Amino acid sequence: MTAGLQRDLLKPEAVTAYVAEYQAERRRLAMRDNAERDRLERRLVDIDREAERCVDRLVKGIGDQERDRKRSERRKSLSDHNSEFCARRRRFFPFIRD
Repeated sequence: MTAGLQRDLLKPEAVTAYVAEYQAERRRLAMRDNAERDRLERRLVDIDREAERCVDRLVKGIGDQERDRKRSERRKSLSDHNSEFCARRRRFFPFIRD
């Protein structure tokens, strides 16, 4: 049985079919790998651009403006709250000085 199978597999038509199928599969895998590599390379370019924009914003101080604005708003809110607290405290405890 194995001798017959071996004889059939060694026929030129079987070897030719195997080689053709093998080459087709290698091409399919190579195309898949190339597509994945292209996708990753595009993603890397996008990441590099984003990193460059971030560095530019940091150098120009643009990112800090938003943080400074929020910090200023929090300070004002805290100051308003503190002023209101002191006014209430003076009302209830007039003998306490600020």
